[in-house]
Amino acid sequence: MTLMAVFFDTHAHLTFPDFSEEMEATPTLNLMGAIAINDLPLTLDQTNPKRYRHTLSIPAGDGLVQVSLHGADPAGNQVQTVPTSGDNFTLDNTAPKGSLTFSSPTEAQDGYTNTTSVNIQFTAQDAFGIASYLTRLDNASAPEISDFVDTIAPTSIILSEGDGSKTIYGWAMDTTGNIGGPFTDNITLDTQSPVLAILDGPDEFT
Repeated sequence: MTLMAVFFDTHAHLTFPDFSEEMEATPTLNLMGAIAINDLPLTLDQTNPKRYRHTLSIPAGDGLVQVSLHGADPAGNQVQTVPTSGDNFTLDNTAPKGSLTFSSPTEAQDGYTNTTSVNIQFTAQDAFGIASYLTRLDNASAPEISDFVDTIAPTSIILSEGDGSKTIYGWAMDTTGNIGGPFTDNITLDTQSPVLAILDGPDEFT
């Protein structure tokens, strides 16, 4: 049985091939493993009396899910358990974890920079691997999957012009489309050199 499942949304769409013949009643679906659900009724595809579908609301939990089908034809013959009525998929609805921090230049106090180009440390972890990263300056809006373009974690960033506190936001997306973040850090940009003046010095001759 060919099974198609998509896990970066709140639903997984399970599509099954045509049964060899019409069923006596609606066949059912059993899921065991990371989730355990029995006797889920399948929905008949109106374009084909031998084809069924099911949309599964994603529950909590990660890991392998074993799939089995049950049903009988009008003569009472049960769906064969081997080789066509079983499959499996991996459920993953846990967002990546991570952190993001600025690195101040060597001549600057921690948390300050005198240049708009600064190094960052962006790390992320996920049981199913990280697929891509996204960083934004002073912008905490929720990203879309299409926004992710970096396949490796960025190591530097160019700050926006203008002195003052700057915030960088980072997100990581795992291989199944879950997005973790934002991970944030702050740094103060100061490009103005200090100006000092002697206010009370000696007279011209002393």
